[in-house]
Amino acid sequence: MAGSIIKDDTPPIRRWIVPSMEPPPERIVPEKGEASHPPAAPKRDVERELAVAREEGYREGQRAAGEAAYRKGYQEGLEEGQRRAAEQARQNESSLDAERQRLRERAVRLEQILTALAEPVAQLDKEVEEQLLELVLAVSRQLIRRELKADPGQIIAVVREAVSLLPVATREYRLALHPEDAALVREALAMEDGQGNRPWTIVEDPTLTRGGCRVVSEISYIDATVERQLAAVAAGLLGDEREEGR
Repeated sequence: MAGSIIKDDTPPIRRWIVPSMEPPPERIVPEKGEASHPPAAPKRDVERELAVAREEGYREGQRAAGEAAYRKGYQEGLEEGQRRAAEQARQNESSLDAERQRLRERAVRLEQILTALAEPVAQLDKEVEEQLLELVLAVSRQLIRRELKADPGQIIAVVREAVSLLPVATREYRLALHPEDAALVREALAMEDGQGNRPWTIVEDPTLTRGGCRVVSEISYIDATVERQLAAVAAGLLGDEREEGR
């Protein structure tokens, strides 16, 4: 019928399970006298556990004691090593000081020996220098005498050179000469100055060696003696101290 709902009267479908073909498991029936209670749990080995705990505690104690002993021994060893090192350093420093002192003493002794060895040589050198100087002076004197004998007029050149060293403003001066040289100088200067006022005065001094002179003014003194000239030559040969000592 139109507009009507037809009720389904079909019964619901039920699921069918295929039964198992295996036989059911056997059921164990306890014999008479056996309890039907489940088996008891095994007992714990308490003594073994205690022994293991004691062993572990002993090992832990040994380890802790070993670490403490190691730290203590390390610290003591470090302190002992530092003490010995400081003591050794002090001993080494003391040994070095003693060795330095011995070296200084040996150096002083060696210097004394070298000085003692050098003194005779220095004395010999000094004597040789003195003898050489005397020889030079003696030879020079002889040469001067011979030159003067050959040319007595050389004294004029000596006087002129000495007078030229005087200041320009010098008006009067005295010439000290050996008597034999004085005559030659008077004649030469008289010829040069003519008959006018003569600024010079000749003084005869027999102690002077021929060939030399001294020029003296109010403000100047010139030593042109032979000895002074020879000393200058010797100083040039043997050192300035010879000239200063003469």
